[in-house]
Amino acid sequence: MNYHYGDMDGKTTVITRAANEAILRGMVVVCSAGNEGRNEWHYITAPSDAQGILSCGAVDINGVRAPFSSVGPTADNRIKPDVVSLGLGNAVIDSSGVITSGNGTSFASPLIASLAAGVWQAYPQLSAQKVYNAIINSADHASTPDNLRGYGLPNFVAIKNIVEATYINAGITIHPNPAPDAVVTVTFKKPTYEPFTVTIFDCLGRMLSRSTLTVSWQDNPFQLSLYGISPGMYYIQFKSQSLSQTLKLIKV
Repeated sequence: MNYHYGDMDGKTTVITRAANEAILRGMVVVCSAGNEGRNEWHYITAPSDAQGILSCGAVDINGVRAPFSSVGPTADNRIKPDVVSLGLGNAVIDSSGVITSGNGTSFASPLIASLAAGVWQAYPQLSAQKVYNAIINSADHASTPDNLRGYGLPNFVAIKNIVEATYINAGITIHPNPAPDAVVTVTFKKPTYEPFTVTIFDCLGRMLSRSTLTVSWQDNPFQLSLYGISPGMYYIQFKSQSLSQTLKLIKV
């Protein structure tokens, strides 16, 4: 089975076809992307080319890609790897039972597998596809994926926020409303990853405060201060290049 790069199309190699079958049957499948980054091949290895598989590249403790970690894209030009995890200087036990350190995407992949298991344990109602989507969308390069780190390094807090935001009907919500305290919680159904302004107006249209924020899934929801604002009715405007929404708030 001497495959060529053109076979990394998500449907050709035997092991990729097996992974596809497992995914179709409702499994979350995780695999190492490969350690070919410094070799002549340098691309991902099968079954990383499967559609919907969590192929995992390696980074160091600072999140910098390990030079040996295989890169994408697939032969049909899909982003790979999907995510990354610690794969340089991992604590491992060698064949003689001694604790030592090791390098490789094979050490990075089990960390993502354990993350996926934890997510599914916390949210058993999710489908395998939704677990996959939550993990890649939680990663630190989710808005700008590339073929070196994929969607990046996942974050469990961001995954929690992603899953729980699915139960929100509106694009932006403020809670509690009416607000008895000096702080309210603002939740985006889907963060824009771009700077936006939050402006508070009174009922006469006078601006009381304005701030600029950038919210990722890890930051969502976030706390908005109402310090110094007296009881009454107010309007809160959220505005960015792709977003414009104004909500009414009652302060009690």
